[in-house]
This record gives sequence, structure tokens and C-alpha cells, in this order.
Amino acid sequence: MAIQLPANMHPNTVEAINALFTAYNTENLRHSLMEYPRRIREARQAVNQARKALKDAELERATIEAELVLAISTETDEKGKTKYSNAEARAAELLRRKASDPRYLEADQKVSMAEAEFNEASDTLQQLIDEYQSLRFAARLVVAELSMLSELAALEEIPEIQNKEAF
Repeated sequence: MAIQLPANMHPNTVEAINALFTAYNTENLRHSLMEYPRRIREARQAVNQARKALKDAELERATIEAELVLAISTETDEKGKTKYSNAEARAAELLRRKASDPRYLEADQKVSMAEAEFNEASDTLQQLIDEYQSLRFAARLVVAELSMLSELAALEEIPEIQNKEAF
């Protein structure tokens, strides 16, 4: 989407303007700025999907842990008495079972992988937001510099100023 310059513009002016656009890479800057909102939206969707996958994995792990707790709390010895009668014994048995139960270990691994994917997606989103903000700042600098050049060029076109030696 190139800027259309007026047809009646002096060729030297057109050439100077095109040289400025090339030097400031304005076409690429404009294109990049227009792409970032879409990229950020897609990254936000990826973060939301990763967050849901993490919550699902955590729920699965918590469900398996609850099943282990229930099994421990209802387990009885050969006399029919509660096998793990105090809280410390139940907690120790829960740790032991979590360390050896294949379903729990698999669910815990899923949580770890989901956390890593969520963190990666979040980092990517933040990087895109940071790049977009930096690019917007760079664009404002380009606008300010081009505006200054435009003002200087306009001053040189005023006959009264052209005749003055110094300001």
C-alpha cells in the first residue's frame, strides 16, 4: 500500500520524497505495524488454549490424587482397623504412592508439559507485545523526523527566509 504522491509535484520533490521513504523503510514499517495485531491475537489464542490444557492436566492429576487419598483413608489392616490412623502416616503413604503410582506420575508429567507450553505461549505473546510497542515507538520517531524535515523544507521555500543569512 504505497503512498500516492500528487501528479503535479515537481520531479525533484518526488525523487526526494521517495528517497526518504526508502531511507526510512516506511513501507515495511507500515506493513509490520499492520501485521502485529493479528499476530498478537493468534498468540493470545495460543495462551488461552495452553491455559485450558494446563487446567485440564491439573484437574486430572488432582482427581488421581483424590483417589489415592480415598484409598489410603479407607484401607484397613487384617483386624479391620484403619491402617493409617493418624494424619502423618496418611501423608507419608500418600507421598509414597504418588511417587510410585503410574497414573499419577503420567498425570504429573502432563502437568509439567502443559506448564512448559503455557509459559512458552505466554513468553511469545509478551515478546510480540514488546516488539509491537517498540515498532510503534520507532514509527513515532520516523514521523517526528519526517515532520521536522518537512518543516525545514517548507522554511526554505519561503522567499523571506531564503534571503536571510542566519536565523
